[in-house]
Amino acid sequence: MSEITYISEELVMEGNLDSAGSSVVVAGRFKGELRAKDVLLEANSIFDGNLIADKVTLGGLVKGEVSANTLNVASSAKVEGNLKTNALSIDLGAEVSGSITRIS
Repeated sequence: MSEITYISEELVMEGNLDSAGSSVVVAGRFKGELRAKDVLLEANSIFDGNLIADKVTLGGLVKGEVSANTLNVASSAKVEGNLKTNALSIDLGAEVSGSITRIS
């Protein structure tokens, strides 16, 4: 069973988090670099920095660069930055401003 790191709505985290073997859920604010197996940014989350993971779901405000093998941008997301991925889905209502690059 994979471990989950949860950053709650009340938490503001700044720095680097390397959780490569587990999942991370961000409900609060994160500024810095985040590395994990899977990442979920909830609808009210704010992320500013670099995000690197195998599977990512963006639901909140994202500023920076996201690199993921599989990337979903949920309808509640607002992305200002660069997306790098092999597989991308963008839900109706999501806002994406920046570049999208396919990685191999």
